[in-house]
Amino acid sequence: MTARSKLVVDGHVHVYENYDLDMFFQSAVTNMEKFLEPPQHDEQEVHKILLFTEGRENDFFARFKNGENLFKNSNFKFQKTKEEPSLILADNGKPLCYILRGRQIVTKENLEVLAVASGQHIPDGLPVQDVVEKIIDQKEVAVLAWGVGKWFFKRGEIIKKIISEMKSPYLFIGDNSARPGFWPTPKPFKLAKKMGISLINGSDPLPFKEEVEKVGSYGFSIAGEFDPAEPGKSFRETLLANPESIRFFGSRDSAISFFKRQFKMFLKKYI
Repeated sequence: MTARSKLVVDGHVHVYENYDLDMFFQSAVTNMEKFLEPPQHDEQEVHKILLFTEGRENDFFARFKNGENLFKNSNFKFQKTKEEPSLILADNGKPLCYILRGRQIVTKENLEVLAVASGQHIPDGLPVQDVVEKIIDQKEVAVLAWGVGKWFFKRGEIIKKIISEMKSPYLFIGDNSARPGFWPTPKPFKLAKKMGISLINGSDPLPFKEEVEKVGSYGFSIAGEFDPAEPGKSFRETLLANPESIRFFGSRDSAISFFKRQFKMFLKKYI
């Protein structure tokens, strides 16, 4: 049954093989609960949502959907909904949060585009504008995801061109916790605000097992109508209808955390 609700959302979630999944989902729920606010007078319920943004090498959502039990020390189970790209995480039958399928597509320019609450399979390597168009042509949400060092110079101009010219309510900008607190607001963020394009954010954990506890620590809330039987559709409709109600929670990396994480990524990539 549909009810006016507050949705608490981590908008950029990755899962990796080296993660303890019991800890991953427990951390997600615990972290988001830290930022829960009491429902407003017109909001009857609060729901927690994880927007999966899996790359080509992982499809944990499909494994969960197919009934593969990857939990070791918990009573977590997945329940299906009326729609394909969503699942309910439950503990002893009690719903804890909603998982929405999505992909992270790496473009020809080595930029990242997120297709959220989506079952689309778009290959990597296409031009960024083509990827965005493929997503929004299906009336699904496309997110231009900020990345360290990726929004400067020529690629930055490409991002600004899309923001300036692609007028679609399905286009959003994505921030993540890897953008450190000392980093100034990127110019495309300011341009997007001017163009009426909303910003959403998420934790964007990295493929190191200690990052398993990061999920749910950075995200946003939004108010709107929500149907637990169709959480993907409800989320998308709420995001499109009420972007002005978006509120951010959590904090981005400190300078020390930022440089530690980037150094570890450098070692993983080149050594």
